[in-house]
Amino acid sequence: MPMLILILLLAGLPAYTSAATVRLPVTADAGISSERGCFEQNGGASVSVPIRQNQNWYGFETKACLLRFDTDSLRGMSVKKAWLNIYLAAGDLYGIGLCSVLADWEEGEGINGETGMGGASWLWAREPQAGKQHGPENYWSWPGSRVYSVSWAHPDLRYSHAGPAEIQREQAAPDVLHLRFPVAPELVSALAAGLVTSLVLTDDKGQVAEGQSIKGQGTPYVYDRSKDIYMYTREVQEPSYRPFLEVEAVAEDHTPPGPAGPLTVTSTDPYESAVTVSFKAPAEDGVSGGAVLGYEARYAESVLDGNRWEKYERLPRWLVPRPGAPGGKDSLRVSSLAPGKYHLGLRALDEAGNLGPLSQCEITVPGAEQVMLERPRPAEEIAGSAEAVYENLLQLWACSDLTKVDPLTGGILRDTNVYVDNPKMKIEDPVWKAARRTVYLEALRGEVVAFQLILERLGDTSLSDIRIVPDDFIGNGGVLKVAGNLSCYRVWYMKAVPGRADLIGPGDMVDNAGQRTAWHGDACLPLNIPFESTFNLPALDNLGGEQRCQSVWVDLYVPPNTRPGRYQGKVTVTARELKRPAVLILELEVLPPVLPDRASWVVDLNAYEYGIQALFGFKSEVPPARLRLIEKRFYQMAHQHRATLNILPYSQSGQVHQGCAPEIKMSPAGPQVSSWKEWDGRYAQYLNGRAFTAEEGYRGPGAGVPVEQMYLPIHENWPMPLKEHYADWAELKNREEYGEWAKKSRPLEQAMDKQYQAGIASITRQLFEHFRKSGFTGTNFQVYFNNKYYFKCHFFGMPNEGEGTSFWLLDEPVDYDDYAANRFFLSLVRQGYLQAKPGAVKLHLRTDVSQPELTRGLWDNGVCNLWNSSGLFDFGTTARFRMQRNPEEKYWHYGAGPAVWGRLAELQSSFFTYWSIGTVGDLPYWDSLRGEGWIKPSDLAVFYPGAQYAGSGKDYDGPIAGVRLKAIRRAQQDIEYLDLLAAKPGWNKARVRQALAAWADDPQAPVLTFKKLTVGDLFDLRKAISGALRSN
Repeated sequence: MPMLILILLLAGLPAYTSAATVRLPVTADAGISSERGCFEQNGGASVSVPIRQNQNWYGFETKACLLRFDTDSLRGMSVKKAWLNIYLAAGDLYGIGLCSVLADWEEGEGINGETGMGGASWLWAREPQAGKQHGPENYWSWPGSRVYSVSWAHPDLRYSHAGPAEIQREQAAPDVLHLRFPVAPELVSALAAGLVTSLVLTDDKGQVAEGQSIKGQGTPYVYDRSKDIYMYTREVQEPSYRPFLEVEAVAEDHTPPGPAGPLTVTSTDPYESAVTVSFKAPAEDGVSGGAVLGYEARYAESVLDGNRWEKYERLPRWLVPRPGAPGGKDSLRVSSLAPGKYHLGLRALDEAGNLGPLSQCEITVPGAEQVMLERPRPAEEIAGSAEAVYENLLQLWACSDLTKVDPLTGGILRDTNVYVDNPKMKIEDPVWKAARRTVYLEALRGEVVAFQLILERLGDTSLSDIRIVPDDFIGNGGVLKVAGNLSCYRVWYMKAVPGRADLIGPGDMVDNAGQRTAWHGDACLPLNIPFESTFNLPALDNLGGEQRCQSVWVDLYVPPNTRPGRYQGKVTVTARELKRPAVLILELEVLPPVLPDRASWVVDLNAYEYGIQALFGFKSEVPPARLRLIEKRFYQMAHQHRATLNILPYSQSGQVHQGCAPEIKMSPAGPQVSSWKEWDGRYAQYLNGRAFTAEEGYRGPGAGVPVEQMYLPIHENWPMPLKEHYADWAELKNREEYGEWAKKSRPLEQAMDKQYQAGIASITRQLFEHFRKSGFTGTNFQVYFNNKYYFKCHFFGMPNEGEGTSFWLLDEPVDYDDYAANRFFLSLVRQGYLQAKPGAVKLHLRTDVSQPELTRGLWDNGVCNLWNSSGLFDFGTTARFRMQRNPEEKYWHYGAGPAVWGRLAELQSSFFTYWSIGTVGDLPYWDSLRGEGWIKPSDLAVFYPGAQYAGSGKDYDGPIAGVRLKAIRRAQQDIEYLDLLAAKPGWNKARVRQALAAWADDPQAPVLTFKKLTVGDLFDLRKAISGALRSN
């Protein structure tokens, strides 16, 4: 009897069996590449394919391999261990990544990167047939998607990384290297359960090959393709060289997970034909255990039957979220179905492939609602075409703040990048009617509206002692005084000569195609004390005797409390040679909406601590009080132009500049702030808004409002010196030594001591405790890691090489180790921030990344909440998908600021595109305090120095605005119009984007572009938006 009881008890237990080792062969593989010009190449029939991760200054390049496996032998089994076996035909790998792929793809028949072979590539899951339009069957997921949209950049990816210590090597033949490395069991389980279709393999130590294969010194640079690493595929004739998965698994789990549900429709999106369904996440073993492995979603036009589950259409895997913690809320946004009614079913799967009970609900996918912004009616035609000519000596005319006028010929640069003859503009412009000798302006309250007054001399007579005198505006709303609100500037011209363009960043150099030698207005000299209030035409101090036209830039600030209505003023021009003053009328319509003092969409004027001193040419030590006054005026000028000056307080050498960090002392408990006096004395005025008050001489938008963002000094070498705490520290002389070092470098979690980790968290906690106590709640404090290994050793032959502290590309990360290092450092900061109980004090955990597609999930879950990317155009649809999944993840774009010779309206084209993607800000120039003074033009000159301004031999302790700074303000205000409309009842950003699409180059494009918008279109768009703002 006891034996019978024992047998019965054992019968009630799951049958645990010994682990079986299963070999999973590759059933399809294909090499793909993001090398410029190779996006559509397929290597589906290649015997071997290149595996490479690389950066050069023409772009970022990845060469990877897609792998699909036969997993039938794993059905019903739980994976315990797994290894991938690959064979290399050339080179070696010291770090290897495997990422899930959430879409089906076609292997193709391309050999060595052919196109037209029908297979998978960087752009396509299935290459479109020759001569046929691409469609959903070709996309990796949605229109505009790429392979990374369903792999390395997808928010639900699964990733497995093997470092140097985990890779086993065996020489299989004299020229064949066998590598065996572990793979995360969860990744293989997801593959076997059908939650992912396949894997994609990458070189996760690309810096090794890069350090060994760059050709020559300097930048831009190229690399030696003969150094590429090649992996054999299933096409190789020798079967033993083909890739395979080696899996240790057991059949031990027969308990299905619990139900995912109930399903509840929580929202619909009529602008993108989407429905969001929410449900409760189940447990792995029904009522207990951890999170389930995944979900499978299917749909039909009628109620679903669990017994016929496989017969129903499956929702794309890339739409279905990874499960959260049991009992938590998960959401599924259905955006792939045509408008109509459906029954949606959802079932959970565990690691053994067991399916949970069916949950379902009915959904109605709405048709995409069409929204239009009504174009304004054409302006009333005014009889007559008389030009505003005075005594046959002077012609006056006006143009918009988006126009350039050639000072030698009067040609116009507005909708192209070259000056063209356009005499009609002297008669009529969006802001000018010569027949009435009137300038027409329209502004929201709180806005700065601008125009240019053009003085053109007639004949050979010079005009001297020219003075511009504006009068107050009078209207039904009272008086709008010009004192403190209207400012006039003499535009200073720079001669731009075709040549090599300034380097903006990797793959982002100013395009100088079509550039011609010409003079361009680029600085705005104030026509008021302490500067000269008069000028001559021609200006011998600037262009010389050939000058015919002089632009006077006019800014008019409309305070927020101005009463709406129409106002009229005038501007008087006098010169010694004119017998009578020349007078123009200024008409201003003030509209009821108010532009917010706090920017809803940020423009960041990035700079470096040495910038002001370099711009002013300071060679010796400057009294601190004078330097702080100059600095304050820079901050104020940026603020007046609805932008934020953001100065990085540390250098590549790991040094924090004097006064840029609170004083600290080291103690057994780690770094301790010993004094805030100097830091608060310098920065508190920007964080509480005091620097932007009348008491500090400020007038303009954002009065009393703190700066939007500010860098903190935390980086890899402060407050904890890296050399003392990093076990893998090494002195490296050149890039070859760096490559050898990288072969063995370990994850930072292993190589960095606990004291360092605690120190970063501790100093972060102390900073944010101080900010909370000080009430600094209006600023986003930014922790951003800028340093690069290019300065750690002599990499390219650039200045300052060999002085750096970073072993990683923390700015512009390229390789796995770079992304992982950012994660490590940002996670420590986040830990300290949360320990501080910061309340309303805000933190941007920021990265600057041109290759966001290869983050591999390392920055997910709050690690990085601000992605600043120059690669955002190609990544745009993926970024939008990620933001829909995680609204806390924000994006900026950087780069694309116009060059000296460029169109000013380029900023609108860029800003509208990236606003449409969903960004919350922009960084148009990588360094806003870098210029060559008043003689040599610079594509980065946003500010001009007051030192020796305009060759006058005089000094002004502050900046002088560049024309492009004023163009930034105009473009930012255009974005504010969009955000005001999005905030109006009945509108939101999706609806505004839909309405804005009608103004795009291609309204149906996945990423909207606005390169064809003319200046006239921009004025019409403004009127259309302001009309929508005022409509009921």
